[in-house]
Amino acid sequence: MKKSMSIEERLNLAKVQIAEEKRYLSNLLIDTAPIFQIVKMFVDQWDPFGLLAMDCPPDEYESEIRRITIYITKHLNDLDAFELEKHIRSIFEDNFEEEVAQDQRSVDVADAIFTALKEGNLVFLC
Repeated sequence: MKKSMSIEERLNLAKVQIAEEKRYLSNLLIDTAPIFQIVKMFVDQWDPFGLLAMDCPPDEYESEIRRITIYITKHLNDLDAFELEKHIRSIFEDNFEEEVAQDQRSVDVADAIFTALKEGNLVFLC
């Protein structure tokens, strides 16, 4: 989102994006709930902006988690941890308009998500 947009414009755009994301996920032939739950668990542990530590609602990162889940569903056959980490940071930077440094924590969260997806047979790597 652009900083030059009004609060109302940003809110309306967010509502449209959320509806599109939910529609995409609901039309898939696979159950994305396990993927979403894995992503949520590791993103919430990471808490990149410390919001959960400040007692923000437990769904604070739901939009970002949904977008990460969509990315994963689009890459079930070719997912790799390096690209996943870059995409995760990009999503948070886009939504929060703040840079997310590539550090050991961001690498670890992507690796943990990737490993959990593989162990749960939720990605189909060739």
